[in-house]
Order: sequence, then C-alpha cells, then structure tokens
Amino acid sequence: MQSKKIISYLVVFSFFIYPISVHSGGFKSFFKKYIKTAAIAAVVRKAAPALNNFINGLLLNKGLPNKSQTKVVPLFSFGEKLAVGAVQVSGSVIQLRKVRACVQIDGVFSSGKFRVKAYVPTTSSTKFKRVHGVGVTALIDYHVR
Repeated sequence: MQSKKIISYLVVFSFFIYPISVHSGGFKSFFKKYIKTAAIAAVVRKAAPALNNFINGLLLNKGLPNKSQTKVVPLFSFGEKLAVGAVQVSGSVIQLRKVRACVQIDGVFSSGKFRVKAYVPTTSSTKFKRVHGVGVTALIDYHVR
C-alpha cells in the first residue's frame, strides 16, 4: 500500500515538474523517466536504514559524530533536469518524523559566477512544505559503472 502511495505521489510530482508537452520523446519517454524516478525513490527508502548507519559510523570513526538524530530520505533535484538521489538529514526526533524527502533547487548568482544548490527538507515528495530545524548532513551519490 505504501509503495502505491509513493508512486502516485511521484506521478503527480512528475507531471508538475515535467509537463508532457515539454518532453522530447513524448509520453513514452516521460513515463520511463517517471518509473525510474519512482523506482529510485523506493530503493532509497528501502536502503535508508543501512545507509544511515553507514554514514553515522563513518562520521564517528573520523571523530565527527552526529549529536542529533538522523535519517536518509530521497532527494529530488531541480535544475536543467530532474534527478533523484538521497541525503541524510539531521534534527530533533519530532522534526525528523515529518521529513519524507528533500528537494535540491539549483540556481546561479552574479551572472553565473557562482552556482548555488539549496537543500530543503520537505514533508512530501510532491508538496513543498519545508520542515524547519532539519538540515542536510550528507549527500549520497550512486555512480553507474
């Protein structure tokens, strides 16, 4: 039931971000992208506890432990393209319970001299309601070989 809910949210999210008329390749290409996005988000949610433990252990071994609670959530990145990944967020237990995803918003500053990436923990993959008091402590990249 939970996976159906996530997929339905991602469908709405994808339509909001990528209208079909903008896609080169039409509906079929759009549908493939949305399926991939949903699959990656589902994998992130499934692997979240293991990823979170690994990051916390890594920081602890380097003498930089997190003092707050942490968890791993999917990351949706906006810019020229929509991308999906994962981040670890940190904050109070009460605030972390509210976080379901994180949104990365890209921008440029000073005529393109600076590139800015803002990370916003949110209550949903589809609604942009910021969760205050929570910050991003790690970015998880997956390199395809």
